[in-house]
Amino acid sequence: MDIKLIRNYNGDKCIPVEDSMVLMISDAGYRLNEFTGMQYMLVDVDSNAKQEIMPGTDKFDIYQFTDVTGTHDYIYFTTAVRNSSDGVTVDIIRYDIRSGEGVPIHSQNYFLSELVHKKIKVIAADEEYLIVQTQHEVSSRSDTSCTKMEDIYLYSISTGRRTQISDPVLSASGIESIIPLDGNICAIKIGISNLEYKLYGVHDDKCNEREIIGTVNFRQFLSDLVLKKEQMAIDILDENSDDTTIPHMKVMNGCVIYSKVELSSQKEEIIAFDYSGGVTRVRVNDSVRVFEEWQIYLINDTLYSLQTDDRYTRFVNLDTQKCEWKLGSEYKVIYVMNDIIVVSRHTDKKLFLKESDYILVYRFPDTDRYVLSEKACCQGCVVTTDDNLLIFCG
Repeated sequence: MDIKLIRNYNGDKCIPVEDSMVLMISDAGYRLNEFTGMQYMLVDVDSNAKQEIMPGTDKFDIYQFTDVTGTHDYIYFTTAVRNSSDGVTVDIIRYDIRSGEGVPIHSQNYFLSELVHKKIKVIAADEEYLIVQTQHEVSSRSDTSCTKMEDIYLYSISTGRRTQISDPVLSASGIESIIPLDGNICAIKIGISNLEYKLYGVHDDKCNEREIIGTVNFRQFLSDLVLKKEQMAIDILDENSDDTTIPHMKVMNGCVIYSKVELSSQKEEIIAFDYSGGVTRVRVNDSVRVFEEWQIYLINDTLYSLQTDDRYTRFVNLDTQKCEWKLGSEYKVIYVMNDIIVVSRHTDKKLFLKESDYILVYRFPDTDRYVLSEKACCQGCVVTTDDNLLIFCG
């Protein structure tokens, strides 16, 4: 893996597209009620060539897109145009990277006052189909709220036909996340955790949905949806119970890693399923803080919990429950990939020293020396499709 610094970066989000090309998404400086206008820019990090995508078209951060096609041909985003004082038409645009053309492939009308309370996910399944899912926020009898399924359907881009998904679990609980794992195989999480509501809400059964962690052959999964089958072929790894919820899932190094929280004790188990080997490991995270960012990593085939407080950041080996690396409060872990760890260090202004920022890259567990050191402020990292680590500097 090569490491490259990208200077003068001012984006909010960066997504690898193909080889040395990345998509930079940033605030465009305009809004539609609660929705932020976005600028989309294709950047070749080798040549620093930049191309804005459809600069004359207003784009808004309304839908959440997931592309599981396995190709890098298209970029998806939403545009929105008012059709009345409270009405808006939202279009999905599919932008062809090679031709430079964008076409609308899906359109939906909403009331803006209702849209702000919806969470809409769009899964690009292949060239012909989208899976469109709508959830909405539900208020409980306490100060907490939860998210509830509203609608999920399969959409044909060529015909405009919408087919309701009839699988009872998917229609009731929805797809929380789907992540490519190995070829056509994806890790899938069905059902929303609503962790805060379940822990502290007044239970009125509004949001006690079924949660499932599993793997799917996505081509078969899509075929089942097209054929309107009432039960999808999902290899179930785990599911929730009355006293457990599954708030997090990620894929690292060919493993499906997820969290299972026991509601009565707030105890957390970290489970890692190795897809190729078929081996499942279960570890206990003793220092769980259920509402903070979930920072569990697989480093050199060992599960670590990254635990941060006002004084230190600690890497805790979940096999031994021992801290193997402790960083002071001036350090912040930015990125972890395999055994590469990117850390920023901030030093305050002192009598004879200026305020400064540094980027440090380590290869764990060798933390006594760094692979790279640079005086710069780290804005984020991404790994390109050709396996290069890009570190963005402001």
